[in-house]
Amino acid sequence: MKLPHITSAFFLTVFIAASLVLILAGLVLTRMERLFPAAIASLLCWGLLGFLGACVPEQPRPANQVSSLLEQKRLSLESPLRWHGYLSDEPAKLPWGYRLEVDLSEVQFEGATLPVQGGLRVSFPPLASCWQLR
Repeated sequence: MKLPHITSAFFLTVFIAASLVLILAGLVLTRMERLFPAAIASLLCWGLLGFLGACVPEQPRPANQVSSLLEQKRLSLESPLRWHGYLSDEPAKLPWGYRLEVDLSEVQFEGATLPVQGGLRVSFPPLASCWQLR
């Protein structure tokens, strides 16, 4: 079942505010030693937060998100691409090599530069293991 206004920022803001009010109400009721109403407020808050967790992935992606560009056929992984971006974290040393995480800013595709949003994760083995003969 899809709700009509599930992608509305106002809708999400109201539900986040309602969750905060329920948390505060639960704390106040607990302080007053009214445990049953505090438990109900807590359960309502958990239900509301679960509903919000289901609504957040339904938010529309930006038009220049990499996956959106791929779906619209404005970008193809069949041809060579030159990605531009910034490291989002330090390179991670893993047992099988290294991993880089890049926040993308643009991509060169068929001679044109497209602004993009999204991320890229690159893993590669250490250089020494590339030269070992087996």
